[in-house]
Amino acid sequence: MAFHAFQERSVLRTDEEYVGAREQIESRWTEIRTRIREVGPLPRYIFDKEVFDNRREEVKKALEGITEIDMERYVEIFFGGKQWIEDGTTHKIIRLVWSSIDGYKSCRNYPASAVIARELISRVARYFAGASFLLKMLRMPGVDGAAVLEKIGVCAFMYRSVVDELVGKMKHLPRTGSAARRSVLARVNAADRYAQDHRIVGFGSGTRQQGAKLDRNSLRPRVLYIPDIPNFPVVDGFYFVEAPPEDGGVAGGGGAGGVRWRNWTFVGVQVTKAGKH
Repeated sequence: MAFHAFQERSVLRTDEEYVGAREQIESRWTEIRTRIREVGPLPRYIFDKEVFDNRREEVKKALEGITEIDMERYVEIFFGGKQWIEDGTTHKIIRLVWSSIDGYKSCRNYPASAVIARELISRVARYFAGASFLLKMLRMPGVDGAAVLEKIGVCAFMYRSVVDELVGKMKHLPRTGSAARRSVLARVNAADRYAQDHRIVGFGSGTRQQGAKLDRNSLRPRVLYIPDIPNFPVVDGFYFVEAPPEDGGVAGGGGAGGVRWRNWTFVGVQVTKAGKH
């Protein structure tokens, strides 16, 4: 941002010129922010459109070329602290960042951009959401199992056996003036209580949305929606089950989809380490 401001200011001689060009400057900055979210913040790739287009194509090819073996290596890098070794392609999708957590400082590998992160999340979900692949990932030497489950544990709600087991262990979190109630998952048929598909939802601002567009008419029951941003409020994912709220409240309003929505209940999924509860 500072470089962009300096670049724009250097061609303006007076404050009056700046005021006149402000709208165009802000428009260019919006475009640059979009490019940053697509390929990362390196200046050499975001200020020239032709260079940016070439870089975006390189990133696309690098992502399309990821194999299952490659994904296992990325899991070890992201969750196990394995050092990234340059191989001629990963620099397009991984960057090194300086991290400070509870006073401990270190260098960590991170997806190069928000769009790339969303694509990697989607690939992780496809490759490792299955029980056999999840176990395989958890058994990788040096991999932090807690970190793995915190990142993609939400996918466990796509498996009937897992949800059936969880239903028997759920505890009601009391609120002042509220009586204990059963979870909606304990009230519906076993076949209807788990998500049977997943979609990565694009919430990131200023991007060319590649995740699913989320609106009232596109929502479907038993589809696990996973936000593409790591700091999505309260939940890590959510889905709907076809059951009315136990208190008789209305899940959805009127209109063409109103009747359908009245028979849905929202299920929010949050996966955190014990210390964060």
